[in-house]
Amino acid sequence: MCTYYFEDIKANKKVQCNTNSSNTKVTTFVADYSFDEWSSLNIKGAGWSLVNSNRISAGAEFSSIKKTLHGGMQRNSIQFGGFLNNSYLKVNNYQINEWGVTTGITSSLRGGMRIGASLEAGVRGTSQANLIKENYIQLNLNFLYLDFFNSKGRRYD
Repeated sequence: MCTYYFEDIKANKKVQCNTNSSNTKVTTFVADYSFDEWSSLNIKGAGWSLVNSNRISAGAEFSSIKKTLHGGMQRNSIQFGGFLNNSYLKVNNYQINEWGVTTGITSSLRGGMRIGASLEAGVRGTSQANLIKENYIQLNLNFLYLDFFNSKGRRYD
């Protein structure tokens, strides 16, 4: 599915395409591409300018499902992914680029709680033309309370 965003104000134009495929309830593959048109705005400064940007990312998730009275509930999952991003910012004639890989796990706890952890490692920028190149590792921890488990099966539409 592709979407084209444009508003009648001085803003960038954006095209975004994404797809996902799930051959079973336990395996999901996703891909996403986005393009942002910034150069037509003609915004510049001393040594920098806005340029068109794009991002491509893809990943996979593998889950275990527990059968419940109302269908299935995801118990544990593991995710892997990667991305490549060409930034909208060009400094000293170098477009700021970024790439990285991600991995994550989630697990269900008792009482409708879920806990997750994800790790992202990547490289952003360049060391050419006296610019900064950043190698990074980022850890995220998530806690989620799924209150619909306390609804006793009632649905509100």
